[in-house]
Amino acid sequence: MKTKSKNNPAPLLQKKKYPNQYSKGWNRKRVQAVLKHYENQTEEEAVAEDEAAYQTPKTTMMQVPFELVPKVQRLIVRRPKLPDPLANGNYPAAETVRAVYARKLIQERESAGLSQSELARRAGLRPETINRLEKGKHSPDTATLGKITKALRAAGVKV
Repeated sequence: MKTKSKNNPAPLLQKKKYPNQYSKGWNRKRVQAVLKHYENQTEEEAVAEDEAAYQTPKTTMMQVPFELVPKVQRLIVRRPKLPDPLANGNYPAAETVRAVYARKLIQERESAGLSQSELARRAGLRPETINRLEKGKHSPDTATLGKITKALRAAGVKV
């Protein structure tokens, strides 16, 4: 938003608050600290950090052509997050199964080139049902699972 000051007729930029500007756990200060870290990093430090990342068992690295980065980011965000493990190291069964099924359903539907609405139409279901399943919010009953499987097979997906 631009306004003019009485003393200075030139427009001034006013700071706007955006409640969802940063991902959960992030804020302006943290982002600036990360940027400062990488801007001040020497070439040797950058190489050492990259090499250490390849050795870390809980991370993965991949090369993506620059022009595909936004698309890959959107795909990653759309996938339901797997639940965190419980204190004993086990994963909550129902949540995990829903998230795994949701990811698989998204993958199969997209490989068939179908939208959620089109898959729902072909399966004789409501689009909201497909949406909830893909978000990992619900588990399909046997009849729903059969309808989705039949529609995906008819679309050429090996289920």
